[in-house]
Amino acid sequence: SDLFNATFIRSITDLCHDVGRKVCLEGVETKEEYEAVRELGMEYIQGYYFGRPMSARRFEDRLKE
Repeated sequence: SDLFNATFIRSITDLCHDVGRKVCLEGVETKEEYEAVRELGMEYIQGYYFGRPMSARRFEDRLKE
């Protein structure tokens, strides 16, 4: 359920912060998923919602555009 997922993610995030670690949530694929997790305290969020995997060179080339 959505409540379980949010509670689980928040708990793991809090645990990591308690021991001085930053958190990266992977696998966010839709706007709805991003909106559901963006306020849970992770430092980083990644997934297809933000972009598909690409080579470092292609990434750097896109930064120049």
